[in-house]
Amino acid sequence: MCIRDRGSGTRDTGLRLWNTINGALISEVKTNSQICSIAFSHTVNEIATAHGYSQNDVVIWKAPNLQKMAVFDCFEARVLYLAVSPNGQYLASGAADQTIKLWDVFPVKEPIAPSILSASNLVLR
Repeated sequence: MCIRDRGSGTRDTGLRLWNTINGALISEVKTNSQICSIAFSHTVNEIATAHGYSQNDVVIWKAPNLQKMAVFDCFEARVLYLAVSPNGQYLASGAADQTIKLWDVFPVKEPIAPSILSASNLVLR
């Protein structure tokens, strides 16, 4: 899958999710705001978008249907940058109002439990 906005400034505020294998459009949503940055969750099927004119907010979308899950609208100016932490739990945003905000938005996957089968309890015959 591929997600993209058309990069046409404030005229086209659409967010689109594409199947990169066959080129089919999976989902599309109008954000009613300029998209400045996109970040992907490492742990769940969610996408974050940073917006400029006219909303100046960060939105979390559920993929693949692009259902709006959360809106963070506490910025004085457009939000220009997004980054996801290495463990996938935190989203950092940087805005033109000279603020950097850290959001605890994505769940962390639990480590995989060791297998019941291990070298110490296997008997070869």
